[in-house]
Amino acid sequence: MADSLVDHPTTSWEALNNGAVFYSRRHLYQLQWNLSSMGGGGSDLSGYIVAGARFGGPVAIMRDNTKLIALGRTTFTKPVIQVFSSSGIHLATINWELSKIVSLGWTASEQLVVLNEDGQYRLYDLQGIYRSFSLGSEAAETGVIDARIFESGLVAITGQMSLLEVRGWEGQKPGTLHAPPMTGPPISWIVLPPDQTSSRHAEVVMAVEGTIYTCDNLEHIDQQMTSGGPFTHIAASPNGRSLALLTASSNLWVITSDFQRKILEFDLSTLSPSPPSSTPPNQIAWCGSDAVLIAYPTTVYLLGPGGETLFYPYGSTPVLVTEPDGTRVLTAIECEFVQRVPESLESVLRPGSIAPAAFLFDASESFAKREASSSSAANNSNAAGPGPGARDGVVLRGGGRADESIRAMKPDLAFAVDACIDAAGREWEVVWQKKLLNAAKFGRAFLDLFDPRPFVAMGQTLKVLNAIRYYEIGIPMTYQQYTLLSPEQLLSRLTSRSLHLLALRVANFLSLKPDSILKHWACAKIAQTRPSGGLGSAGGSGESDESVARGIIEKFEAMGAGAGSAGVSYAEIAKKAWESGRTGLATMLLDHETRAAEQVPLLLGMREDGRALEKAVDSGDTDLVYQVLLNLHKRLPLGDFFKLIEDGGPRVAPAAKLLQLYARDQNREMLRDFYYSDDRRVDSGLLLMEEASLQEDITARFNSTKAAQKFFSEDRERGFEAKMVEESAKLLALQQTLEKDVDGKSAFIGLSVSDTIMLCIQCGLNKRAERIRADWRVSDRQFWWLKLRALTEAKAWDELDAFSKYKKSPIGYEPFVRHLVGKGYGKQAVIYVAKCDPAKRGELYLSCGEYRAAAKEFSERGDRAGLSFSLIKLDSCPSRLQGFILSLNFRENTAFETIKEMEFVPPTLVHRVLCADCGTPIEPNSANLCMPCLRNTVDVTEGIPKSASLSFCRNCDRFLSPPATWTIAQPESRELLAICLKKLKGLNKVRLVDAGFIWTEPHSKRLRVKLTIQKEVFTSTIVEQVFEVEYVVQHGQCPDCTRLAAKNTWQAVIQVRQKVPHKRTFLFLEQLILKHNAHKDTVSIKEVKDGLDFYYAHESHAQKMTEFLASVVPVHPLTICSRVGNTIHLLDPSTLQETDVTSQVYWREPFFSLASVTDLVEFIVLDIEPSGTVRGKHVLADAEVAPSSSFASNSNSGMEMDMDSHHGSVSTTFHTRTHLGGILQPGDTVMGYWLTRSNFNSPAFESLDPSRIPDVILVKKSYPNQRKKNKQRNWKLKSMAKEAEEGAGINDSTSGYGRGALGRRGGLDQKRVEKDYELFLQSIEEDTEMRAAINLYKGKPVRTDTEMKAAKAPGPSKQERRGGQYAMEIEETSQTESETEGGEEADFPDVKLDELLDDFEEMGIQDEEGA
Repeated sequence: MADSLVDHPTTSWEALNNGAVFYSRRHLYQLQWNLSSMGGGGSDLSGYIVAGARFGGPVAIMRDNTKLIALGRTTFTKPVIQVFSSSGIHLATINWELSKIVSLGWTASEQLVVLNEDGQYRLYDLQGIYRSFSLGSEAAETGVIDARIFESGLVAITGQMSLLEVRGWEGQKPGTLHAPPMTGPPISWIVLPPDQTSSRHAEVVMAVEGTIYTCDNLEHIDQQMTSGGPFTHIAASPNGRSLALLTASSNLWVITSDFQRKILEFDLSTLSPSPPSSTPPNQIAWCGSDAVLIAYPTTVYLLGPGGETLFYPYGSTPVLVTEPDGTRVLTAIECEFVQRVPESLESVLRPGSIAPAAFLFDASESFAKREASSSSAANNSNAAGPGPGARDGVVLRGGGRADESIRAMKPDLAFAVDACIDAAGREWEVVWQKKLLNAAKFGRAFLDLFDPRPFVAMGQTLKVLNAIRYYEIGIPMTYQQYTLLSPEQLLSRLTSRSLHLLALRVANFLSLKPDSILKHWACAKIAQTRPSGGLGSAGGSGESDESVARGIIEKFEAMGAGAGSAGVSYAEIAKKAWESGRTGLATMLLDHETRAAEQVPLLLGMREDGRALEKAVDSGDTDLVYQVLLNLHKRLPLGDFFKLIEDGGPRVAPAAKLLQLYARDQNREMLRDFYYSDDRRVDSGLLLMEEASLQEDITARFNSTKAAQKFFSEDRERGFEAKMVEESAKLLALQQTLEKDVDGKSAFIGLSVSDTIMLCIQCGLNKRAERIRADWRVSDRQFWWLKLRALTEAKAWDELDAFSKYKKSPIGYEPFVRHLVGKGYGKQAVIYVAKCDPAKRGELYLSCGEYRAAAKEFSERGDRAGLSFSLIKLDSCPSRLQGFILSLNFRENTAFETIKEMEFVPPTLVHRVLCADCGTPIEPNSANLCMPCLRNTVDVTEGIPKSASLSFCRNCDRFLSPPATWTIAQPESRELLAICLKKLKGLNKVRLVDAGFIWTEPHSKRLRVKLTIQKEVFTSTIVEQVFEVEYVVQHGQCPDCTRLAAKNTWQAVIQVRQKVPHKRTFLFLEQLILKHNAHKDTVSIKEVKDGLDFYYAHESHAQKMTEFLASVVPVHPLTICSRVGNTIHLLDPSTLQETDVTSQVYWREPFFSLASVTDLVEFIVLDIEPSGTVRGKHVLADAEVAPSSSFASNSNSGMEMDMDSHHGSVSTTFHTRTHLGGILQPGDTVMGYWLTRSNFNSPAFESLDPSRIPDVILVKKSYPNQRKKNKQRNWKLKSMAKEAEEGAGINDSTSGYGRGALGRRGGLDQKRVEKDYELFLQSIEEDTEMRAAINLYKGKPVRTDTEMKAAKAPGPSKQERRGGQYAMEIEETSQTESETEGGEEADFPDVKLDELLDDFEEMGIQDEEGA
């Protein structure tokens, strides 16, 4: 009954070319939209811009602002884009807030592309979420006037008539196509996508004036179409092989896309019924690849292949959407599909068809009717399906019976079955799909061999197609479109419309993975549950993060799509949650991600750096760890990067090791910074030493070595390494000097101390060799060995002989002989045999080849064996032998007896027995067993453990030697072997023959020792056996390191204080400590207020330091005098009397100072007259002085004075007696105390007779002119490494960068510290006795003022070059005057070069410049 209500498919067919071609017009949907309520475009599509997606995709509609509308029909608002399905179901609304829209289009993934006139374009999905891109600055400046959007890109025309192409939809930079000359927009134009062109690049076809141009990225070509132009419409076929061109005279041309052949020319004025003559076509579109549709306001004409037409009337304006196999026609109320009837469907259902498929279909239909009638007659008694016997009596087309017809078309039956299956896929109505499939099923029953897979696949496909064609889904996709699109793309389109349930069912039905569906569903759920709605949505449900995460995870587990099974990545969903601002939800989802490679990138993007590094380490993937480390190193500041690794603790320790491996090979600067930030001074030192070994530049190598020494010296446990590195630096500097001495003829750089000594000896630098020997404490034995080897290689036999006679050899003279013989100089070695031990002379003579002398020595000692060997070596001739024997000073029979003993004696036969186990002949023993059998019987290693443990302290690299001694032992050294043997019990019960290490990995924490032992198992039977013992190295701390590891662990402290405003005494004390190396046993030195604290691990060390301090200074020197040492040196400037106050006397009756160095005042010497009294360097004189301030004030008031008028114009002049008469001259500047203007709060001062108190006491001469030049000194001092006082301000600019003993302490005024240090340096320069007590070191070379001026002075100007002779004389005169005024004073204190030491002779100190 239901079947009778369905029209026959051929009712919608119309024939062309006398029935050779059929076209169908199928009604698909009654559209659900209401155009009158969409924004004023009216109820007809003519007022709207319509863009439809291929493959039955959605339709975007927007009001066309270029069309006039009646006032009052709508309100003018911003453009609104409505998106519908092909059935008119509303999908999305897009509110456009930017400038004017130029074009709309769809991508292959059903994303709507919207381009505006400013060159900005957006890609919207069906949820209203978009991505925004730009065509660049040219489009933004000149604007976009038109564009064509296709599935894989777009082409836009800018205001300058240039063509911009966008390839892909990932925001690629637009390219430029070669545009033809245009004065305005083209009349019409299209874009051929890359998949439709032979070049696989997009090509533009545009009508410009009267011709057509084709443009690509290389050129534009004029196709010379002037005879028919201009062309108002251009359309390309779906396969890109043909073009439809409409001329202004209403002629339609169909040509090939290469413009080589015209296929058809048709005059539209001949259409029947005729369209309105004044109305041009609205649109031209292809229907398949062989027909063209011409759309007018209410009609559509189809132009077939042969030039025949079909007429389709419509009640409203139609819009054409080209499909690969037809055309969708959209009107205001309906959606239709026009296509050419597929060949398979035509062959089966066309009236009068004689195709085998038609006969098979008729037979199937007749058989079905007969079965239905038979079943009704039998009262449903037999429900069996059709079989071969039931085919009898079935009447087919032409009157033949069914079986006869089937037999007749048996050769074509398989083709007929395939045609019915394909026709079922091409049919839209479900009833006819079933009939066609039943016909195929009926026909396959007669086939012996048939593959059922196409039949099953078609059934599945039709179920899917029928489901998506349902009007609530609204995807009118044909079978051909389905095969072109692929099922995966169909699932993607369903998920983009949020039809997740249908998509999942289709995926399960087709056995496809649901990964993308579940991912899209989870992302959509996250977006829909946001607290506030996003674009295109009405708002979220406000569901909590925990609830959303639980729902997603439960859904995935229910679908069997957990991470790692179906491939759904929680990380991708977590990224969506993070982008939505839901960090907590993203974290919860990431916890369920099992693939670290997916977790880590998102964690990095979320700035969860610590977790990202931990996850990468946990994954065990080194590449992933490197990715995280390099990402963090690039993004984070260096300090934060290292702190992140340090804060990670043991969990990220492998990452720290990988970073070190990478940095060691690729970025040593980063490795150096890493060690520095982690306070790994030893590693920093080792790295610098490694770099030094690779550096070719000597200066750079020396600097690296010195820097390494500094790092080692800062570690209290690495004193030995610091000393060795310092020695290496000294050796390097020495080698550089030696190479200069020999003019580079010999290479000293890089040699060891021994090799350096040898090379010095070979080059004749014997004194240098002796000096190196003394400096490096080379023992006499080693030095003699080195000189022996060096002189031997130099073949300096005379020097070697003189050296051997220099004094008694500490190594003896046997090494002389053996070394010379080993080098092949036996004749030179003979002279030293006589100085050797008599017992060894015979053998030594033999080694030298002196057989006569050897025989003589052996004969004198009565050594018959040696004599026999000597005689054999001497000669075998009897006459010569007899003559030699007669020359010997002993009895002849002795020699003949020796010769007789040299005769051959046959060996004694040994009785042998067979081994009781294996039968091997052996010498008899008490067990009657051979050694292998004896070892198998008796285990002599029983009672000796095969494994043991060793305790190792990583801080000091010492092993525990039982019972309680910690010993330094290098890997595979004798010391370590002795410790290993001590750990073995039972070793004293056997005889140890040999022991040695077996190589193991350095980081395996395992040591293997191979032992060879012997033991007597039976009477006179000794068994030797080899076995291995494995030792496990256990890390721990020795007691010393345990104490040092604890903070502030010390046994004694010395506190040194000085209560004065300046700290010059402390600076002098520091230099004394450095010179005598008195601070070598200190645990740490801490700088505190008014002094220093010295900490010691042992009280005895503190007592030694106390004795040293007592010997150089009083503990609290508070008196101002000429010099302070272990005594206070006082000087009376008026009488030159001197006295010394010892520390014991001072502390019994201490006295206090009246003024300090800060109270000194600058005076100008007006006159000086020595009195003749001289004591040492002091000369008593009467001086007339005036304060410098008086001259400054008079000069400012405009008074001009000379030296002769000082007495009259300067009222503040003083006469005094001074001890500086030997160095002062009129006009000099001198520092002194102005007592008349000083206010001393001292009872002792007040008790003095005022008449005996001078007005001024002069202290020292000053050099202000020279000091102002800030001349760099050619010397420098060194300073101890000290810690700052606890609580010192860390932001103080002086912390860690000051001068001398006070420069590393926060809280002090930087200017005062620098001033004290400068005064201290000046005191050193001015006092030769003070310089003799301390060490001064060479600084950088100093350039003179003249050299610096010459270097900075610009070249002569052009006028100066023209100035001639007089200009040059003026310039020289000016220069001479300048040099005279600013020249150095004759008695300006200077430090001689011979007072300076090289700066590599001290350790544990840091350099301080002398200026």
